[in-house]
Amino acid sequence: GQIDERGRVELVDWVSYTELPLEYARARSFVLPSVFEPWGLVLNEAMAAGLPIVASEACGCVPDLITEKNGFIFSAESEPALVEVLNTLSTLSDGKWKEMSACSMDIISGYSCEVWAEQLRKGFIQDAHH
Repeated sequence: GQIDERGRVELVDWVSYTELPLEYARARSFVLPSVFEPWGLVLNEAMAAGLPIVASEACGCVPDLITEKNGFIFSAESEPALVEVLNTLSTLSDGKWKEMSACSMDIISGYSCEVWAEQLRKGFIQDAHH
């Protein structure tokens, strides 16, 4: 359901995989306030859709995927920290949003299947020479 009367914030429950692209396209950012998350693959998807990210430090992928250039990190145990980050996010100019969006896509491009396969191939070649 929506949180405010202008519909700026919408809490989305479970969404089928086929509906995800539409939901990402409707969004202006993606928030994952997990208190425990071994990785958080949904952040990969949201970044590939060009969304700035808000994630708790409890998400395992945060050190690899989130920087000040594409998102915000907050303490999972601090509601005031999340509120502060969301307030900051709500004031982003269109230009800053576009920069963060582009940065999300750039960062996640290093996590594609093709990049993973190439790194695996290089590892096999390197192992074969030893």
